[in-house]
Amino acid sequence: MCFSQSTIIGLNSYNWDGDKIDFDPIVPSHRAIVGKSSKTTYQLDVREFLTGDNNAVMRKTIEEDVQRFGLNVGADRGLFSKRGDGGFDYRASLISQFVGHTIQYRTRKHNDPWRFPEETLMINEGDCEDIAFLLASLLYHVQTSWREKQRRRLVHRLCSRCQQ
Repeated sequence: MCFSQSTIIGLNSYNWDGDKIDFDPIVPSHRAIVGKSSKTTYQLDVREFLTGDNNAVMRKTIEEDVQRFGLNVGADRGLFSKRGDGGFDYRASLISQFVGHTIQYRTRKHNDPWRFPEETLMINEGDCEDIAFLLASLLYHVQTSWREKQRRRLVHRLCSRCQQ
C-alpha cells in the first residue's frame, strides 16, 4: 500500500484501501508554496491534480507520444480512433501500456507532495499517486474528447433537421 508507512502527520485518518468512498475532496497538501521558505501545510482539493478535457499537454501526449508508442508496439490505429464498441477500451489499454512503459515507478518517503500529471510526464517517474493522476487525466481526456465529438454530431444533426 502506498501510504501504509507514511510519516505524514494525520494521513492515517484517511482511508486509502479503496473499500470505502469518501466524497470529501479536501486533503492536506505538502507541496511547497512558491515564495515561502518554510513548509506550510494547507488544504487542497485533490481534484486539482486531474486535468480537464481542454488540457493541451494531455492532448499533445495522446496525439503524439501515445500514438508513437502505439506504432512501436504494433497497435491498431483504426481501433484506437474508433468511436464505437471497443474503441475506448482499446485506447484505455494502450494508454495504460504507454504509462507503464514510459513512467518509472519510484517510491518517495517522508512528506510526499503529489505531482501534477504534466510534472510526472516531464520527469518520466512518479509514485503510485503521481502515476494514478497521470493515467486518470489521460483517460479522462480521451473519454471526454469522444463525448464532445458525439455531442457535436448530435447538435449538427439536430441543426440540419431544423434547417430543412
